[in-house]
This record gives sequence, structure tokens and C-alpha cells, in this order.
Amino acid sequence: MRTLQLFVILILISSCKQRQVPAGEWVEYVQSEESGLRKSVTVGKCRMDVQYYPASYWKAKCILEGKEYTGAQDSFALFKVYFSNPERTGGLARAIASGKGEYVRILEYLDGDARYDFLFKQATDTALAAMYHYERTYDLVPFDCVNVAFPYSEDSESPFILEYHDNLFCFGIQKFRFDKETIKQVNQIEVIPQ
Repeated sequence: MRTLQLFVILILISSCKQRQVPAGEWVEYVQSEESGLRKSVTVGKCRMDVQYYPASYWKAKCILEGKEYTGAQDSFALFKVYFSNPERTGGLARAIASGKGEYVRILEYLDGDARYDFLFKQATDTALAAMYHYERTYDLVPFDCVNVAFPYSEDSESPFILEYHDNLFCFGIQKFRFDKETIKQVNQIEVIPQ
């Protein structure tokens, strides 16, 4: 029995240590479905994908690009949100617009007012976006994309929810939960050069 207890304690101690991962492998892992950092929902003909990028991802990108990592991203939860229609090749804005005027109105919404439809909930705090940017793609890719960042309200290992209150598409209110185990796992990684 005592041997079993020691074995369990050793496993727990070893699991708390940071793991070293090559930068290229880490970038691929964060963007993969298995990481738990990418969530999606489809409602009718509308699809929404949310990708969370932890600070370790940006450090890995800097290593791969030969740049110095400043750590400026460490105090923000950074997301890319993709809106698409799986049945069409253009972005969701083009897919749902009935004419040029409505298409322009949708682009104006994505370019500014959509920032107020995103909420970041962590512990008892709710925050609006500290940074928001709509990527103009001119229908060259099959999605519309926004970048959105929120300040952490607690430590970066606390679970959180990215909430989207749709005022234009067909999503309604969507809540994307990022659990403590997934967040803890990505925060305890030491990214190393390849």
C-alpha cells in the first residue's frame, strides 16, 4: 500500500513540472483540435470557430521567426474568431447579405460594433474587449475573421468563458468554455528552440 502511495505522489510531482516542447510542435499543437483551445459551433448555415492563443504560443512564434519575445501578451487572453458558411467559399458576410447595401452594413458591424458583442468572463468578473480588429480579407478566404483580446481578471490559469451575443448572424448567445485543466496544461509549457 505504501509503495502505491509513493508511486502516486511521484506521478503528481512529475506532472507539476514544466515540460519542454520544441516551438514548431507547440504552434501546431495549439492550433489543433486535440489541444482543447479551439472551439466551434454551427447554427443553421452559420459556423463560428474560436481559437484561444496562450502566451506560450506567442513565445513559440517569436522563436520560430527569430524575434525577441517581450511578454506583452502575457496579461491578455487573445482569440481569433472565424465566421463562415460551410456551404460557400466566401465569408459569412457575403453569404448572408441580400445585396450590396446589406453587405456593407455587415462589414461595418464587423469592423467596429461587433467588439461590444464579445464578453470575457473569469471568476466573478466580466470584461469587454481591450483590443478588437476585423481582418479584411476581401472574400479571398472562406471566412470572416476578428481578433479580440481581454485582460485576465485573475491569474491566467483560472478557467474562463468567451461569450458572444450575436446581433447580426444566426448564432444567438454562444458561450465557449476553457477549463482549468486545459489552461493549466498550456501554461506549464517551456517552449524551446528546435
